Amino acid sequence: MKLRRVLGCYGVLFCLCQTSAKFSQSANEIPQAERRKIAIVGGGIGGTSCAYWLQKAAGDSIDIDLFNYGKIGGRIATANVNGKRYEAGASILHPENKYMAQWTEEFGLHKQDSPDGVGRMGIWNGHELVFEESDWRWVTFFRMMRRYGFDLLKLKFHITDMLAKFSRIYRLQEQGNAFDSTVELITAMSEDFTPQLNVTLRHFLKEKGYHDVFINELASAAENCNYGQSSDELNAFVGSVGLAGAVPDLWAVHGGNFQIPQKLVEHSKAKVISAKVNHVAKTADGKYTIRATDENDNEMDASTEYDAVVLALPLVRDSLSLSVEGVDLNKHAGPYQQLISTFVRGSPRAEAWHKTAETMPDAILVSDTKLFYKSLGQWVDVDWSKGEPIPTTGTDRVWKVFSVEPLTNAQLKALFEVIEEKNEVRWLAYPRYPLHDVPKQPTFTLSHGLYHVNAIEWAASAMEMSAIGGRNVALLVLRDFFGAKTTGGDHGASAAKPATEL
Repeated sequence: MKLRRVLGCYGVLFCLCQTSAKFSQSANEIPQAERRKIAIVGGGIGGTSCAYWLQKAAGDSIDIDLFNYGKIGGRIATANVNGKRYEAGASILHPENKYMAQWTEEFGLHKQDSPDGVGRMGIWNGHELVFEESDWRWVTFFRMMRRYGFDLLKLKFHITDMLAKFSRIYRLQEQGNAFDSTVELITAMSEDFTPQLNVTLRHFLKEKGYHDVFINELASAAENCNYGQSSDELNAFVGSVGLAGAVPDLWAVHGGNFQIPQKLVEHSKAKVISAKVNHVAKTADGKYTIRATDENDNEMDASTEYDAVVLALPLVRDSLSLSVEGVDLNKHAGPYQQLISTFVRGSPRAEAWHKTAETMPDAILVSDTKLFYKSLGQWVDVDWSKGEPIPTTGTDRVWKVFSVEPLTNAQLKALFEVIEEKNEVRWLAYPRYPLHDVPKQPTFTLSHGLYHVNAIEWAASAMEMSAIGGRNVALLVLRDFFGAKTTGGDHGASAAKPATEL
């Protein structure tokens, strides 16, 4: 089992759409219109995707200012350990993430090789390793079938069906479909998805006949690692997306995934303004101005008027530092899950999992959400290439531990017997998904000319999701400001059948 597959804990998601509006023109063609000026707030994958698609469609008819505080890439970032860089945030990509794969090729980047022979996984329930992979694939298969039986086959059929419906999004967007809300996105892909937003993953799996041992171990470990949340908290749609991460051939960009948003900015020809946006005001003629401070906390000129403003950042409940005149952002905000990535160069304390240094798995996925860590596993750096040595013993190995709170010294000592170096990265990784605590109607359109890319995260959160959300908002801007005609409000023939190609 590849190391990247067993430790993919952020970027395996994908999703959604519905046809509330359909362009009669191609998504890459717009009617002649007056020049427009657009502000994008946020330089992560969502904001840079939006800028890329806007420029691709509007060309010289658009000027884009992209406000970003810090490095381009947002939650896609690396951490340094022993002079090498490791993926700290958005770490992996799914084989069917079309946009990320398309950009990797378009920008002359390359997929990173997966290490062979590294990545044995074990599932820890807090007391014992209830499942452990073997070095022999057929032995692993036998162990999985013996413990989880035909639930594995049911899961395969469920994920295959989900991905077939998911793939519709690419055709829908290529045809120019734009969506004002995440529910419309979900429903366009499949009306089967919509009810899944209102039941927990555990309820959904039990209703489908899955056994408790599968739900409590394999499913819980996957969700705990991917979202830091349990099958009793996650809704069935998000949970199913998390389960889709248990596939081979997950990948990353050689040299770091952050290169994608950087290249998107370059190709968008956007003007990058290093500033923190504090307030968006509306002018008498319906345009917008932006009040921002630079890196030295100095007020910047706020006289520039924009036809539209795109918010491409999470709206975190109780932590909003941004306000918009005439719009209550709290209605669109929700709770986000803090995630701590702790990198340790050293040796794990194998006896903590009742193993020896020689027999310990390369990755531990935790099924008990009450434990202080979510997963632990050995990682390779972003510049690693096939043929380069990977330490399998000793203190030169680099381990990545996921937790929702910073690890104390006592907790680190419980996991590691030798710590040569430590680096900690804190970030708000993704929303919290309890059914009672999410925005009631997440929308991409907050007001005329004001959009929110990250509304898509309330459906599911990942790099490809943000890329899709960015294109959706770009299509909304093209619809609202470049005269693209719209037709129809039903699902239409284009959404009725799964796309046969990605």
